[in-house]
Amino acid sequence: MAITVRAVSPATTVKDTYHSEDDFLNELLWTGVRDTKLPNRTYLIASIKSKDGEDIFNKRFKNEPFLKHAEAVMLCDDDFGDAVAVHHDIEITLTLNYSPCSSCACELKIL
Repeated sequence: MAITVRAVSPATTVKDTYHSEDDFLNELLWTGVRDTKLPNRTYLIASIKSKDGEDIFNKRFKNEPFLKHAEAVMLCDDDFGDAVAVHHDIEITLTLNYSPCSSCACELKIL
């Protein structure tokens, strides 16, 4: 299993993926871009693929303010847990608008 964690950078090109009606992507993709407001939420997209590139799991997660980080919400999600438990030799890609804290990073390492 391979896990890739990506924080969206200010250099990210969002022209093709930006949808003004989609607040989730709007907040995720524009975090950290100069002259934009920093969101007080963490947005996470989890994608699991087989080594052949077959899509197994795709889901969006948000933190629960003052309660649970987005990574913890994902790790507690039954669908995510089932996908990881059932499939072997997979690639997990996490795309977040903020880098994981050290505690969440440690939890992600044991996947």
